[in-house]
Amino acid sequence: MKVALFGGAFDPPHLGHQQIAQKMIEHSIVDEVWYIPVYTHPWADRLGKWQMAAYEHRKKMVELILTPGTKLMEYQDVSFTYPTLVEFAKNYPEHDFSWVIGADNLPTFGDWDFYQQIISEFGVHVYPRQGFVLEQSFAGINLLIGFPEVVASSTKVRRALDKGEGISGLVDLKIAEYIKENKLYQ
Repeated sequence: MKVALFGGAFDPPHLGHQQIAQKMIEHSIVDEVWYIPVYTHPWADRLGKWQMAAYEHRKKMVELILTPGTKLMEYQDVSFTYPTLVEFAKNYPEHDFSWVIGADNLPTFGDWDFYQQIISEFGVHVYPRQGFVLEQSFAGINLLIGFPEVVASSTKVRRALDKGEGISGLVDLKIAEYIKENKLYQ
């Protein structure tokens, strides 16, 4: 089975995350998409004042957006991409794994540890993001050309909430309700 691992902070998960997973499955690029919310962000020291919501909240929000063909996978370690892929390949040898990133990650992808091995051993799918060029920056990556451009972002959601603005159109209703009930991002 072809499985795309979709790692991220998911702080909070937004409609774009759901859209990409669904489109990858609909277009038979992969059979399943497994979300992996980071437990400890590998660049926590570089994130500035942004404090991620607690892992348990982010994990619960991902559970709320699961649809057929998607799963939540827990990986409670510092989440660097290559070791994560290697670990999943070892634990699930019956699957062929790849990684999903947004076009916003392309400019710095060459700075990632083991980026060449990520491409050559596993494969990388890149989805379009508003304001970022979707270009073949690295040989061997799969550009998801023709996919809808992801407009939502977790940063937009947090900023809207910080300003007291609504977040409909950015997140699933279940996520909006969960954020409100748990007083997140205030």
